[in-house]
Amino acid sequence: EKMRVLYAHKRDIVVAALEEHCTPWVTFNVPRGGFFIWAQLSDDVDLEQVAEKTRIEGVAVRPGERFFDEAAKGKSFFRIAFPPVATDELDAGIAALGKAIRASLR
Repeated sequence: EKMRVLYAHKRDIVVAALEEHCTPWVTFNVPRGGFFIWAQLSDDVDLEQVAEKTRIEGVAVRPGERFFDEAAKGKSFFRIAFPPVATDELDAGIAALGKAIRASLR
């Protein structure tokens, strides 16, 4: 029960940070449980550039296409794993993601 409460809190931090730092370029559904938030970048953003720019900031972003079927080809999905990240680092990580997204607009 303690872990469920902690993960829900972390999820809520990530959701708020995505809305603050990554709108309008990222869409996602808020999960009711689990360890990940799946996000999709708009076609206006180069995911490879985002991955490189966030890596420099110490944030790992890996394309998620290997998790999807053929219908998702050409889409820019990525997975945000929030459980292993310290609560006080979540907003900063998503802010770095937002900064990389803005710098990677096509």
